Amino acid sequence: MIFVGIDQSFSNTGLAIYRNSTPISLVSLKSPKIKGRDRLFYFYDRFREISIYLRDQADMVLIGIEGCAYNKPFYAHDLGTLYAAITLALRDYPIKTYPPLSHRLKALGKAKFGGTPTEKKKKIVWLVNQKFNLELTDHNQADAVSVVQALIRDWSCLRNDLGGKHFEFFIKGMSDRDIDILVKYLEQF
Repeated sequence: MIFVGIDQSFSNTGLAIYRNSTPISLVSLKSPKIKGRDRLFYFYDRFREISIYLRDQADMVLIGIEGCAYNKPFYAHDLGTLYAAITLALRDYPIKTYPPLSHRLKALGKAKFGGTPTEKKKKIVWLVNQKFNLELTDHNQADAVSVVQALIRDWSCLRNDLGGKHFEFFIKGMSDRDIDILVKYLEQF
């Protein structure tokens, strides 16, 4: 089984690909200096390439993506379109959206911590490295790892709970199509 964690960003999108609980690839996709629709096409094309790569890796692929987070209201539309471009490019797989920071910190066993945005990013990298025995330097990769680890944790609860409370939590916000794919896969066990 392949698990993918995505920390979306226009400048540097983090991507963590795991086979079961073992990392296969931890990368950052740096955006070229393009804007508008061209930038969306760039991300769509990169994630379609990733989608094709994933198709040959396992019978089942699950994707977790961080929901949109922005500190200025005018970013909301841009990040919403980026989220749409990425999720459309990966439409062949079930996608679970995780809330920003709060869920990542919960997965890391931390409630809240203060500091400037740069200090918080450094702390997240440090926490992810400590918890998962990694040596990352990029906060986008660390965010993607924390998303994929939350996905793996939630999946392990889900497999033993088809139709139960974990299943209801897991599918919250997922499309009917994604839920059908999950149920068909889980019925094989």
